[in-house]
Amino acid sequence: MIRRPPRSTPKPSSAASDVYKRQAYLRTRRKQTSAVPVMECVKVDLFTFEDAPCDDVANARPESWLNGQRRAWRGRERDTNGTAEGAPLVVPPHRRPWTFAFQFQNPGPPFVSIAAYFQPTGSRAGMCLDALLAHERETPFGRTLERFLAADDATRDGKLKMVCALLDAPWALRTAVPRRPIILGKKLGRGGGLKYHRGDDYFEVDFELARSPFMERVYRSLKWASPCAEEEIVFMLEGQAEDELPECVLGAVRLKRVGESSFRKLPPMAVGAGKKSLHSVSYTHLRAHETKANL
Repeated sequence: MIRRPPRSTPKPSSAASDVYKRQAYLRTRRKQTSAVPVMECVKVDLFTFEDAPCDDVANARPESWLNGQRRAWRGRERDTNGTAEGAPLVVPPHRRPWTFAFQFQNPGPPFVSIAAYFQPTGSRAGMCLDALLAHERETPFGRTLERFLAADDATRDGKLKMVCALLDAPWALRTAVPRRPIILGKKLGRGGGLKYHRGDDYFEVDFELARSPFMERVYRSLKWASPCAEEEIVFMLEGQAEDELPECVLGAVRLKRVGESSFRKLPPMAVGAGKKSLHSVSYTHLRAHETKANL
């Protein structure tokens, strides 16, 4: 079961308390409690695959929540946006609400996919990426996000931060997963399993645990406890310059007792069906200046 705060009452994340950097951190090395997340978790997809992990699951699989939202958008455009001549007025994908997705790709078989989707909340609700960056242009979060999106993969690896808090779990699991922030790329090292994908209306990070021997061992030894555990996972972007502080929480998701019965088994993709749609282009192997040119 997936739990998240109601849209009307966003709350600071308990897992991020006392872990994010305040504005003077570079001088004082003192942290402070977290603010309300900039984005809220709107959905979590729980899938399994027998053949292989699925990269870019939000865009590649028609069953994903994001592709369901795209179909709903196209349906609303056909139903309500006709011109006097009867032609539909289509909202370009880059003008639709922007989504940040994070997928845990757990080892298999079966290969487990846990994909959390986040969209802007509060006064930013419904914003596309251009509008969000314009709204946050003078804020530390806005500067950090824009630089993160424009960076190459190595730089992104050093900025994406995660905190995992086990709120209700067996003692063995709680001692194995310390409640402190980790920068995934630094913790896992080069080739540690982070992959990035980007389209007009979304940005996805895939974390393939099997690429890290340490993370795979931890997962296989502790996955038995997931059906009886409750955990909160917080995502942040590391503030590495004075104008990127204080840090903000990008988004948080709470997972409660996620067992085998929670997952939807998906068939292998048909040949050719996994090609990128017009919404998407993978930026995993592009240079930073090519990424920046497309913002």
